[in-house]
Amino acid sequence: MPIGIIPLSEITVKSEGQYVSGAPISQVEEWCAEQKITINEIISKRPWSQVWRATDHNGRASILKSNRSVRPGADRLHATLSRVLGPNVPALLASRPDSGLYLFEDGGTGKVSTEDILGVYGKAQATFAGQTSALDAVPLVRAVDVLDHFALLIADDDPDAVTSIFRYFEPEDLDNLRRNLDAHGRVLRDIAQRVDAFEPTINHCDMIPSNALRREDGTPCIFDWDDAIRSAPGWSLTPSFTGCVRVYAALRETSLYRDSAERDKDRKRMAIYLEGLTQNNAYALRDLLEIVPAAAIFGALREATTLTPYDLSTGSSGEGRAKSIAKVFSQRIPQVFRAALLISSAEQRGRPLPPRALPVVDMADPSVDPAEVAKQFRAAGAIHLKGCFTPELVQEAAAEFAASQDRHQQEISDGAALRVGDRRHMVTLDTDGVFGRPEMLASERLMAIFDHLLGRRFILGSATAVVSHPGGRPQRWHRDNFALFEEDKKMSFPPILISVIVPLVPINNIVGSTQIAIGSSQDRDLDETICPLVEPQTELGDCYLMDSALIHRGMPNQSDNPRPIVALVYQRPWYVDVENFGRQDRIRMSKPIVDGLPETRQHLVQWALPR
Repeated sequence: MPIGIIPLSEITVKSEGQYVSGAPISQVEEWCAEQKITINEIISKRPWSQVWRATDHNGRASILKSNRSVRPGADRLHATLSRVLGPNVPALLASRPDSGLYLFEDGGTGKVSTEDILGVYGKAQATFAGQTSALDAVPLVRAVDVLDHFALLIADDDPDAVTSIFRYFEPEDLDNLRRNLDAHGRVLRDIAQRVDAFEPTINHCDMIPSNALRREDGTPCIFDWDDAIRSAPGWSLTPSFTGCVRVYAALRETSLYRDSAERDKDRKRMAIYLEGLTQNNAYALRDLLEIVPAAAIFGALREATTLTPYDLSTGSSGEGRAKSIAKVFSQRIPQVFRAALLISSAEQRGRPLPPRALPVVDMADPSVDPAEVAKQFRAAGAIHLKGCFTPELVQEAAAEFAASQDRHQQEISDGAALRVGDRRHMVTLDTDGVFGRPEMLASERLMAIFDHLLGRRFILGSATAVVSHPGGRPQRWHRDNFALFEEDKKMSFPPILISVIVPLVPINNIVGSTQIAIGSSQDRDLDETICPLVEPQTELGDCYLMDSALIHRGMPNQSDNPRPIVALVYQRPWYVDVENFGRQDRIRMSKPIVDGLPETRQHLVQWALPR
C-alpha cells in the first residue's frame, strides 16, 4: 500500500539552509516492504544515519541508508554522481528522498588504501570541475557562512542548533577558541573569501577509509556523499592528514614535520591527490598550492557545523559519544588558526608561492631593466631570455662544436666526460674559438643581470656542453648542487650558482627541452610533485637561466640527431663544485682569451689560468 508523504519538520543549519527530518524506523520498514527490500543486518547506527546490508527485489546485494536529516535535492545529487563518476560511486537503485531513504548497490568488500582513495577522489573532482550542469546538482556552501556559523556556535548563540559539539569542550579549550577567533577572525575571513572566489568542484566532506570499498575488478568505489558540497577543492582532506596544518605542511612547508616518515607519507598522499586533480588541466598546480590548504581550514570547521541538526546525547552511549567527538575536534579545530597564520604569513617568512609561469624577457628591448630581470629570476629560479645572443654567433658555435665531435667522443670513451643520464654526457668546451669570445662568455647585458644576482666579483665557474643522443630516457629529477646547509631546510639563500643554458639548436618537444619545477629553488620543501612544470621552447640566440638549487630534468631526444646545449655556470667566487668535476676540467682557459675580455670582466676567468 502506498505510504504517501510523511509529515516532516524543518531544521535550519545556519551555514547551509533548510534540512528536513528523515523517516522514523517504522516508515523505513514500510518502504522496504513496498519496494520488496529485505533488510539483512545493521552496519551502523549513529545520530545522523542508520545503515543496513540488504537485498533488493532482484536479489542483488545492496546497502540501505536512512538519513536522520535530509538536504533538498539529495536524489538529484546521487543520480548525478552515478552519471558522472560511474563505477567509482555506488549506483542508486531506489530512493525516497523526501524521507532520506536510499538503496545503493553494494560497492564491494575489499579495503581501499588512503592513497588509492585520494587518487580516485582527485580525478573525480577534476571531472566535475567545469561541468556546470553537474555542479548545479551539488549544494553550494560558502566558506564565509561556515565561519560565521562557527562563531555563533562557540558563542553558544545558534538558536536553531539541536546540538553544539562545543558544549562538550573543556571550558579552557572553548575559551581558547574564542580568544583566537577574536584575534585572527579577520585573517580567516580573508582566506574564506579567496576560497569562495575560486573555481568550484564537488567536495565529499567525509573522506575516510571506511567510506570506500574495492569492487571485485579492483576499482575503488567511494560512497556516503550525503555531505557533499560545491566549493574550491580541499574541504575533504582533514581526515586524511589529521588536521589542516598537515595539509598545509605537505603542500608548502615540510620542514614543519618532526617525523620524516610522517612527512614522506603525507607528501606521497598529496602528490597522488594533486595528480588526479590536475588531470586534463582541470586546475593549475600552482593555484592548488594556494587554495587547497585554505579550503582545508573550512572543511575542518564544517565538521562541527554540520553536527548541529543531531542530538548527540541520545542513546546509551550518547554522552560518551559526544565527548569522544568533542575530544577529536578539540585537537583539530584549533589547527585552523595556526594554518591560517601560516598561509597569511608564508611570503613574509620566505615561503612565497612559485610563479604560475616561467618569466620570459625579450633582450632585444633596450629598455629591459637588469634589476627587474634579476627579481623575476629570484622568484622563479629560472628565466627565459629571448635574443640574448645573435643567431649567427650560435650557428658558428654549433658548427665548431660539431667539428669537435670526434675528440668529445674520445673523452667519453676515456671516462673524461661525466655521464649525466641515459645517452647523455657532459663535455668540457674548448675556449680558443667561438666559445671564448667576449660576446659568448661576457655579454654585457647578461653580466649586468648577474651583477644583481651574484655580486660584482662573480666568476665563470665552468663552461661545458651536454649532448643528448636520440633514444635516451628522461633524466631523473635533480638539483645541480648540494644545499649549503642540508640540515636546515628552513634557511633560504640568494643564488650561489646560475647556469646559462644556450641551446645550439632550436629547442622543442621533439629534440627535448629541460623540464623545470618553477619556484623549487626558493624552498627545498617544494619539488616536482607540487611546483608548476614548464619546458622552455627556444629559438637560436635564446637562452634560459637556472638556479643550481632548481629541480629539473632533461627530457628525451626524440629526433634523429644529437641535441647539444651549452652550460655556462656563473657563481660566487668562494664556491667550489666538488660534485660534478671529478673526471674533467671545469673550464679550459688561456691568457689570450682572458686578455680578449673587457678589463672589468677579466676576473671571470683569471682563476682558471694555468699556474
